[in-house]
Amino acid sequence: MDRTRITPSDWERALPAFESLTQATVNTAYAVLVEGRRAADVARERKKTRQAVSGAVARVLEILKVFDLQELEPVSVWLPPDLAAEVRKMAEPYMPKITH
Repeated sequence: MDRTRITPSDWERALPAFESLTQATVNTAYAVLVEGRRAADVARERKKTRQAVSGAVARVLEILKVFDLQELEPVSVWLPPDLAAEVRKMAEPYMPKITH
């Protein structure tokens, strides 16, 4: 199991990147990566296998690797359609495909 730790503030900044994940996956990874709990303990508490917990952590770490938290910042604003299209086009190079 990866012993990576993530600060609560970095986790909050990364939350928009987790939108494709289930809430259960996000919560499970949070317990391990932010709270520093052992995967075996989280698995037992949530009645999951250790492999399921490790898989949740791996999915989150894959996303975090792609979205370098030190270099990118999420932005959510309301814009007229033409400006929104411009912003989406500007963001394309930073939105890699993530497989789950």
